[in-house]
Amino acid sequence: MPNRRLTVTLIAGPLVMLASEAHAADPVPAGALSCAGDAQLHWTAEAADADGDLASLHVTLRRFADEAGCAGGAPVEKTVVLADEDGAGGAPMLVTSGAVAALEGHAYQLVVEATDAQGHVTTFESPCATCDTPADIEIVVPNGTPVPGSGNVVRTDKLSVDDDGNVYALVVTDTGDSGADECVLLNGVPILFEGQAVPEPSGTTVSHFLTSRPNGSSWLHYPWTCFLDGPGIDLTNDEAFFVGDSLVHRRGDIATLPGFTPGTIYSDFHPGTIDDHDAFVVGCVIDDPSNPPGIDSALVEIRLDPDGQIASEELLVKSGDTSPGLGGVVTSPSTGGPHNALGQLLMHVTMSGLDPASNEFLLLDDEVLAQSGTPSIVPGRNWLGVAPELDLSDTGRWVFSATIDGDPASDRVLVSDQGKLAQEGDTLPAIAGFHLGYSPFTRVFMGDNGDVLWYSTWDDPDTTHDAGLFLNDLLLVRKGDALDGQRISRIYASGGHVSMSPNGEWAVFTAEFDDTPAQAVRVWIGPWTYLGHGLAGSGDQTPVLRGKGSLTPGSTVRLELSHALPGTTTALVLGFSEISVPFRGGVLVPAPDRVLLGIPVDGTGAHTSSSTLPAGIPSATPIWFQAWVTDPGGPAGLSASNAVKGMIP
Repeated sequence: MPNRRLTVTLIAGPLVMLASEAHAADPVPAGALSCAGDAQLHWTAEAADADGDLASLHVTLRRFADEAGCAGGAPVEKTVVLADEDGAGGAPMLVTSGAVAALEGHAYQLVVEATDAQGHVTTFESPCATCDTPADIEIVVPNGTPVPGSGNVVRTDKLSVDDDGNVYALVVTDTGDSGADECVLLNGVPILFEGQAVPEPSGTTVSHFLTSRPNGSSWLHYPWTCFLDGPGIDLTNDEAFFVGDSLVHRRGDIATLPGFTPGTIYSDFHPGTIDDHDAFVVGCVIDDPSNPPGIDSALVEIRLDPDGQIASEELLVKSGDTSPGLGGVVTSPSTGGPHNALGQLLMHVTMSGLDPASNEFLLLDDEVLAQSGTPSIVPGRNWLGVAPELDLSDTGRWVFSATIDGDPASDRVLVSDQGKLAQEGDTLPAIAGFHLGYSPFTRVFMGDNGDVLWYSTWDDPDTTHDAGLFLNDLLLVRKGDALDGQRISRIYASGGHVSMSPNGEWAVFTAEFDDTPAQAVRVWIGPWTYLGHGLAGSGDQTPVLRGKGSLTPGSTVRLELSHALPGTTTALVLGFSEISVPFRGGVLVPAPDRVLLGIPVDGTGAHTSSSTLPAGIPSATPIWFQAWVTDPGGPAGLSASNAVKGMIP
């Protein structure tokens, strides 16, 4: 496979070249890095060569813990490949640009490396740049966004976000050409076009995109699938699976990995998200000649080398495999089962040779988490259909939704490694008085920090406010919320329209605003984990506490309290350890290292506290917060918010 990377984009016109002491025959690189106030770094890079024989332009971004570290040459936290331009045997100039997400408190440096045909290498390093805190919630790909050569964005179809907040969006434009109206944007910059030529197979082009997934370690090494068009392309070979711009497999390829039956053919691909060790699992639909006619499937683990190339492939499981531990034969392992940096695999599988009422399993490696027909997490009710939605974090945390037998008004449950999170028919503080409704847990995600993102509807008769995205039991965003002067009229919950970054600090979703077509929205959760343990007070209302801010030294920290009894006071408890002890009918989660008394609650039941985080707090220090509200409707005259844990980065 060729060692090439996707070009982010080209810009017209040269940059102002910086002075260089390089030999006249050597290439001269230059670059610029700036933050436009939108928590995004905008970068440009170029190289020129008097001899006209540029071979390549390599652009990377270094991220430092702080600006002092950048100036002092401290070890970088992360280096990310932005672009690798190929001079194709010789060019007088190469130019590229783009935008990447940035976090408050970090410092970034652009490194531009140019190589000519003689192997001469010269390097340019930009001054450091910093950005402000990202917006809590913002439209990141508004309709009307111009896409060079492809019109303007009219709809967002699929979304994903990486650990740094970079958003990948599969969008449709108004170009009017159905063969060229789709493209993949990275932070609004096109990286893939419908109709563009692909490096291999030779002479073919992209005719339609299927999936694309981000990779947190490099914004150009990620798996994606598409249909192809061109000479020799037909229904037997028209789907392709790429990592970056390297072809991995095509429909019709022979599956040659050890464990496959000779003559097995690939026919469809569903790549999962890349983990922290540059590995992922791809679900493959296959045609296995040893099995009866039908749809066979397999899970294949793929590992990448530092250049984003395929280092290894391994068949994990396929239809027809025997399972001595479960006593049956695998008929359909789930496509793209979540896989993590610990090497664990979360898999939904059905078995033949067993009682049909108990032949469906959810497995974490060899551990059975749920089996149809056996007792569920809800006393007196059995699992019925397990794991229509599931996720696994790089820290080994897992979550799934399932169906249980019994009352159909309460037969959907959301379960994690910590126990039951929610059940159809339940109520939550943010929807007090209403109950989770007909479509709960449609999409579920688990972050490395243990936060669970999920979508649900509820039975509010006002259908303009009856659906939203939850983080644990906190309502992040609901239908009817206003944003940028527009009102959310619909949140899309089908596959590909909602996603969470692996670290749990970002969420993205597509929404209609005032009935306009779908637009991409990004939510910054930040380094906060929501722990529950709220205590209801008057009107069965439970106060909700939310943390805001990056928690970097010197940054502003905000604690937002809502749903408290209006016109009362609250005490804010701050602790550097968790004690979780019974207190006044509830649970006091933080150690009371500091308690702020008499904080007023306004007429809407809300209060926001802001302060500057002092320098000197060691990295990876956790801080717990909880609010206790004077409330005659609560046990012992108090209600309590959920606890929030912030982690100093």
